[in-house]
Amino acid sequence: MNAAGSHPPSAATRLPAVALLVTVAGTAAFGDAAAVITLMLRLYRADHPSWAITALLFCILGPSVLLAPFAARILGRGGAARTLVLTSAGQVAATAGLIIVRGAAPTLALVAVIGAGLAMTQPALLEITPRAVGPDRLVWANSLIRAASWTGWTIGPVTGGALCAAGLASAALLTEAASFALAGVCFGLLGHMPAARARPSHSGQAAAGARTAIGYIRQDRVLAGLIASVGVTNVCVSMTGVAEVFFAREILRAGDTGFAFLSSAWFGGMVVGTLAAPRASAWRSSWTLPAGAALAGAGIIAAATAGSITAAVPAYGIAGIGFGLQATVVRSMIQRRADGPLRGPVCGIWVAVDMSTQLAGYLAGGAAMLAGARATLAIAGAGVCVVGGVALSRAGHIGYILREVPLEQP
Repeated sequence: MNAAGSHPPSAATRLPAVALLVTVAGTAAFGDAAAVITLMLRLYRADHPSWAITALLFCILGPSVLLAPFAARILGRGGAARTLVLTSAGQVAATAGLIIVRGAAPTLALVAVIGAGLAMTQPALLEITPRAVGPDRLVWANSLIRAASWTGWTIGPVTGGALCAAGLASAALLTEAASFALAGVCFGLLGHMPAARARPSHSGQAAAGARTAIGYIRQDRVLAGLIASVGVTNVCVSMTGVAEVFFAREILRAGDTGFAFLSSAWFGGMVVGTLAAPRASAWRSSWTLPAGAALAGAGIIAAATAGSITAAVPAYGIAGIGFGLQATVVRSMIQRRADGPLRGPVCGIWVAVDMSTQLAGYLAGGAAMLAGARATLAIAGAGVCVVGGVALSRAGHIGYILREVPLEQP
C-alpha cells in the first residue's frame, strides 16, 4: 500500500518534494546552530553559566521528549500543513523575542517555546518523507536531507560565532527566525503536493495515540531493536561531545584551531557517510548498518588512542563517515518498518527516544569524565561497536527491510 494512496509518487512529484524537505532540513540546521552558539555565549555571561547552558540544552531537547509522542494526534486534528505553518510562525515570534530580551530566565522560556515547535516539526518531517518519495527512493531522499542538515550544523556555529564576535548577535538570531519562516512556507507547499497528501487512512493515524504506538513497537522486535540502536548510539555519540574539548586541549595539547579541526572532521565525515548511504545500501544492504556502526566505533577508539591532533583528526573523520552511514540507513529502515496508519505516532516516539538519549548521553559523558577524556572516548567507541555487532547478528532482517516494502500493519 503506497503512502500517497493507490498511486505511487511519480518522478515529477518526488523532486520538488525532496527539494522542499532538503531546504527545511538545511536551513533549519544552519539557523539552529548559529542560534545555539549565540545563546551559549549570552548565557556564558550570566550568573552560574554552567547551569544556564545545561538548562539551555534541556530547553531545546526536553519538549520533544514530552510532546513528540503526541505530535501525530495534534497534527491530525488541526490538519498537518496548517498546524506546521502555525508552529513555524510561533517559532518566528519566539526567536524575535530572543532578540529583544536579555535575561537568562526569559531566554530559557523562549527557547522552550522553540523546542516545543521542534516536537511537532521533527516527527512530521520523518513521517512526510516516505509519503513524498515512496519506499524505493527513501534512502536516497534521506541521504540528501541528512547531508543538508549536517552541512548546516558544520557551517552554522562558525557563522554564529563570527557574527557574535563582530557584535552582530541579533543577526545570528534573525537567521534562525528566517529559517523558521522558510520552513513554514515549505510546509505549506508540501501540504498542496499530491505526493505529500495524507492517505485515506490518515484519520486512523490521527486517532492512534502514543500508547498504541508503544504497544506496536513492543510487538515488532525489529522495529524496537532499530529504535533501541538509535538510543544507544545517541548516548555514545553525545558522550564524545562532552569529552572532545578536554581531549583536544588537555590530552593532545592542541590549540583552538586544533579543536576546531577535530570537531569539523566529525561533521565533514558525517556528510560524506550520509551521501554514500544510497550506493552502499544498494551494493550490500544487509551489511550497511553493521559496517557503518563498526566504522564509527573503530574511528572513535582510534581517536582515543591517538598521540597527537594530526592523528586524531582523520580518525575522527572516519568515525563521522561511519556514523553518517549508519544513521541514514537506520532512519530509512524505521520509516519503512513503521509504514501504515501508525507511522506518525511511531515517529513521535522515535523523536522522543532520540532527544532523551542525547540528554542521557550528556549526563553519561559528564560521569565518564571522572575517568578522563581518553577513557570517555574509548567507552563511547566501544558502545557504538556493540551496536554494530548486534546489527551484524540481525543482518538477514536488515537486508529484508531495505529491499522489500514492509508488510501491512494490523
